[in-house]
Amino acid sequence: MVDMNNSINYKEGIPIVFDISVHLQKTSLLFNRLWDGVELIESSCNIYLECLKNYLLEGQFDEVPTIIVQKLFTYLSHTNQLEELEKCILNVKVECLDIEQSLNLSRVHALYDSLISIWTRALEDYLAPLQELIPKMVVSPNGEYIGNTMKLGNKILIYLSGCLLGIAYPNRGYIPQHLQDTVRNNIVQFLCSHHSIKANDDEDIYPYLRILLKFNTTEFLNVFSMAFSDSRFMSQQKQRICCILTSLIMNSKDLKSNQLGLVYAFIVRWQQEDGNFIKPDKRVFETITSMLISTEQTTPIEDREKAFIQLIRSGAFDNSPDLLKIAEEAKFYTVCREICSERGEFSQLFKYYILDDSNKYQIFSLISSKPEYFEQLSYDNLKVLLEIDTVRCGVIFGTFYPHLVYDVFNQIKTNYQRFLFLKGAIPYVNSDVKLCTRYLELLCQHEPNAVMDFVKMNDSLHLTEAMAATKTAGLDNVTAIFLERLGDFQGAFDLLFSKLKEAILQANAVEECTEVLVALAQRGSAVLDPKTTWLPILQCLLSLQSHDHLQKVLNNSDLNLATEMHLLLNSTTIVKGTVGHFRNLIMGLIDKCQYEQDVLKSFETLLHGDLHSKLAEAINVAKQGVSNPIICSSCNQKIVMEPMFVFRCGHGFHSDCLGLNTTCTYCISTNIQL
Repeated sequence: MVDMNNSINYKEGIPIVFDISVHLQKTSLLFNRLWDGVELIESSCNIYLECLKNYLLEGQFDEVPTIIVQKLFTYLSHTNQLEELEKCILNVKVECLDIEQSLNLSRVHALYDSLISIWTRALEDYLAPLQELIPKMVVSPNGEYIGNTMKLGNKILIYLSGCLLGIAYPNRGYIPQHLQDTVRNNIVQFLCSHHSIKANDDEDIYPYLRILLKFNTTEFLNVFSMAFSDSRFMSQQKQRICCILTSLIMNSKDLKSNQLGLVYAFIVRWQQEDGNFIKPDKRVFETITSMLISTEQTTPIEDREKAFIQLIRSGAFDNSPDLLKIAEEAKFYTVCREICSERGEFSQLFKYYILDDSNKYQIFSLISSKPEYFEQLSYDNLKVLLEIDTVRCGVIFGTFYPHLVYDVFNQIKTNYQRFLFLKGAIPYVNSDVKLCTRYLELLCQHEPNAVMDFVKMNDSLHLTEAMAATKTAGLDNVTAIFLERLGDFQGAFDLLFSKLKEAILQANAVEECTEVLVALAQRGSAVLDPKTTWLPILQCLLSLQSHDHLQKVLNNSDLNLATEMHLLLNSTTIVKGTVGHFRNLIMGLIDKCQYEQDVLKSFETLLHGDLHSKLAEAINVAKQGVSNPIICSSCNQKIVMEPMFVFRCGHGFHSDCLGLNTTCTYCISTNIQL
């Protein structure tokens, strides 16, 4: 099927062979005959290896001859497909790997997951990855992690957590049951080692713990917390780890104050969980606390606050009454809020949000969470809230305290701040005429382009005052809307018509002015005289010689052809010249005439069709026979050789019973009763 002498053939054929072989579960064909055919031809071999890679990544199979795996890994390394290389190492059975090659490639390309996987799956050695990788967590002279250290450190923490809990990493599943206790004990022993394998003479004790604590104190302690919560983790192991951590914080030179605080909080929390733990020295706690609150600390205040909060939650302060005072003096406002929240002191909570420059914007979220508690506080601290965010302040008052909006508005001194406040509040108090009118006046000054949209969506305005503001701002289109609402269509028309003439002179925005004016004339067609509206518009637009602009007017149903012809015949008073000057108007008249003719024809067709349908229905009904009734529907007596009337509904009557009626009285009476 695959001719290796034909490049096009094997490019198409090898993937097909792979697909069929995998589908039929005949992978032996791939690794014997097909491999033998492509191995010595580089181009075909590369296509083969690409196909193999894809099926390994998809998990279609995991057993591949070692010689082919070697070739695949070398190919992926040379083509720099490092992510695919690592996934293939993880997906192939360990028996198929060339251990030495796989380890070397993992080290050269920093493939940490595959390195861990080879050590644990192939050699069942769970310490070797840590011994090899932790020393690679290099810190630059300025204390920052360089290269892939962050990525490596996070993987080590996940791996440690898995080892302590019996979970396999990076492969899914669990560590073999018979190895779990051994692995856990070995990991604890490794972490608690006094020195590393290749220690220098000046190396500090417990180097592995120090490295991981410095890397990410919170997450490393979380690893221990999860392990401590596991019933399989022995109390003696917990005790030993906490004792070592205690000695570290007592003799640590390279841990920051916030890291020391987190470690101390961890020890105290687990000391309270298990009474057998040795309680840390109170002097250590005092030293750590003083370091955390010191203004000379270079550690970011956010990190120190987090450590302080952990100390509080661990119970290290023993409910000290001076705790809030200590936190406030250190400007730990996040800590202050934590304490006040626990105590339910909402006024103090409000205070510490305002004092905290980095988080003061969150004050609005606090108010929104419990608006009933903060109404008076919000009003009393109005100046501060306006300084933080005037628009958000308006939203808060408009949403939760609409009855205070006008009062607050009057307290604000500057026009721009008033504008911003109402900008936030108006969507929630848009039925208040005074506020909406004041906002419109400010909008005309600060955001005139937004006035039109506001007016269209809002009817709660004092029209006279609003119109005065828009006139001052030169917003003629908005002023015309107010005149229209007051019923002065002619005044609105005159204003917009003047604007159209000005636009024509300046050759600017003619189309927009025309559309606005035509729309007004249409809405006011019941009160406006066409001769004083439509004709002036046409006369004005004639000078443009624009068919499009004229068509907007001519298409209006309120303007009839006779009036247009009157304009055409008398147009010499406006424009002198030949018929060519009126070409656009004539074309517009012809187009409209044609359109009206088409509409008339369509209407006639529909009318004739409707009449024909009704006539056909009447004829069909007339052809239907009616049964001869034997009982009078009025007197319920038999009809015997007497004059009678029979209706198509089937009812019959004596002539005397029906009288002068020409319709079925039975049906009429029944319908009335129904």
